Parts: sequence; structure tokens; C-alpha cells
Amino acid sequence: MAGKGAKSVSKAIGDYQDPWQEKLPKYKDEISKGACGYWELGAWKPLRISSRRRARLRKEVLLAGED
Repeated sequence: MAGKGAKSVSKAIGDYQDPWQEKLPKYKDEISKGACGYWELGAWKPLRISSRRRARLRKEVLLAGED
């Protein structure tokens, strides 16, 4: 009984976390910019992705051994 519960929990967690390869093309430009925003044509623009999500995505990429 406990084994089935653990499997279902691990499957739910695995389904919840998206692979970084799918997220990378979407946020490719965002990751290369500053931590919280950047200057464009004299105006400050915040990133579309939150700092927390950006850090988690960078961590996934680094752990996978990619640059």
C-alpha cells in the first residue's frame, strides 16, 4: 500500500516538473539578460520570468551539464 502511494507521489512530482529543454527556447533571451531586468532604448524593462523561476531554470541547465 505504501509503495503504491510513493509511486503515485513520485509520478505526480515528475509530471509537475517540466524538462528544462522545453523551457529553454521560450526563455533563452531572458536568461542571458540581467538578474531582474535590462535597459533597452533608454528604458528599464523587467524580465518576463521571475527571478525564482529563472534561478531554478539555470540550476537545471547547469546540473544537466549544459552551458
